[in-house]
Amino acid sequence: PASARTPILDLQTDVGTVRAVTYELYMANGTCSAVAITDTTLLTAAHCGTVGDTVQIWDDGKFVANAIFLMADDNADLLIVVITEKEASLPQWISIADGNVVRDTPVVVAGYPLGIAEVVTYGSIQAVQTVSPEEQLKRLKKVVTRGVFEVYVVAVNIAFGNSGGGLFVKQDGEWKLIGICSMGAFGYGAKTTYIGLFVSTTEIKDFLK
Repeated sequence: PASARTPILDLQTDVGTVRAVTYELYMANGTCSAVAITDTTLLTAAHCGTVGDTVQIWDDGKFVANAIFLMADDNADLLIVVITEKEASLPQWISIADGNVVRDTPVVVAGYPLGIAEVVTYGSIQAVQTVSPEEQLKRLKKVVTRGVFEVYVVAVNIAFGNSGGGLFVKQDGEWKLIGICSMGAFGYGAKTTYIGLFVSTTEIKDFLK
């Protein structure tokens, strides 16, 4: 749940779109989450897979389509997933938010932690920070980019499987994607015991140009 000082607005009763664009990825080495950004394309975290590897897309326990990891971002923890079946497509997808959001903005996180049913969590932006290669190695046990990248620090509990899931905000009455789950961190300067670090809107838009 969101912290006591976070206005939840109508978020708890209006997450249908968030759920509809969130999928689970099955790879040979585990699972991750992903967000549909077109009818045949999803966005996930680069540390979830390797370009050229095949992956299965699932939705609430049901197989959707086969896909491939197509392109990774050299500058952030982002990876494109593309459906490889000619007749397969996703019924709903989401736009990237305009501009970055400010501290205390209420947000929603969606994903498939620990391979269980989809979980939607409510929180707020705590800060915008950068993640260095050294921090990547510490948190992810590997380096996925050559430089630093920008992340939103969000007060939500992140578990294995959440990686690649979306961070969403309401803009002009519509849900928009503002981040992709990269990693969890203990403390990290926020007033919470465990938080999530999400690749920011700026990094996503730069990657998708």
